[in-house]
Amino acid sequence: MKYKIQLSLLLLLLISSLQLSAGGGDLHSINPVIGNQSYVELTGEEPTLQTNETFRIRLHLCYVEETLRSRDVSHLSPELQARRTQLLDYLHDYWVKGEFPKNYDYTAERRPCFIDKDQNICAVGYLVEQTAGREMAEAINAQFKYDFVMDMQGDALDQWILESGFTKEELAMIQPTYGPTDPNYIPKGYGAASAGVAGLSLGFSALSLSQPQGGKWIPVMGMISGVTSLTMGIVDMNAMPDLDYWSGNENTSRKNLNMFNIGLGTATTLLNTYMLVRRDHPRPKSAVGALYQPLPGGTQAYGLTFNRSF
Repeated sequence: MKYKIQLSLLLLLLISSLQLSAGGGDLHSINPVIGNQSYVELTGEEPTLQTNETFRIRLHLCYVEETLRSRDVSHLSPELQARRTQLLDYLHDYWVKGEFPKNYDYTAERRPCFIDKDQNICAVGYLVEQTAGREMAEAINAQFKYDFVMDMQGDALDQWILESGFTKEELAMIQPTYGPTDPNYIPKGYGAASAGVAGLSLGFSALSLSQPQGGKWIPVMGMISGVTSLTMGIVDMNAMPDLDYWSGNENTSRKNLNMFNIGLGTATTLLNTYMLVRRDHPRPKSAVGALYQPLPGGTQAYGLTFNRSF
């Protein structure tokens, strides 16, 4: 039973690490509502490694501004129509100025950021600031700094949206996401899985060496943990791009972790395979000793003895 439980844990670690390596969702999309539609429609191509981040954000906000200005809002009251126009004018001033926040904390994905540590505010935050004050923008940031607009909940925010002339989905369309600022990131789940499998690999290897005549389950588990580590490293090495999408630089930290997993996995697999074979085919016992034999005439003879049992 113990053997099966440990085997299941290792397999779960392997599956989760492979899923984390492959990733989920579109990590290159600048907006959760319209994706990269703004860039594609205005340039005729998808953004690339060489695409400037500030240019992408400006292009997105310009596109959304024109899209929202073109919508029929005759169903709104004159007051809401006027407020909507005012906010779109603020949005225009904002993207022309081009001072956008940065994603300092999410190293493996694009995320919105309401107000960053440099006090740069996002587009939706700027609209709130210009109409309801910086204090309200700071209060929203305290609760929902890295949240998407559609996930934000609060009476004050809901009331502001009702008085803005926009729907919540339209505000979500405005909100850009920002790429990580550091290319040398390791996804937290993958890092944790690597550490766990490495600990198991080293532990089973130490047990195999310290108990050469023990049960076969120890080297078997060592082989499984080694293969798991090896597979994780190879799969993630093949999955990661040569250059980081946002910075255009190589992710050396993630590459080094993959090389470590491959090396440790190979060594662990080979060592525990050898220890398993050794248990199946134990070596013959040999012994070497010293020989002292007195001879006639008062002389002595010295030599070595070698005994081998089969």
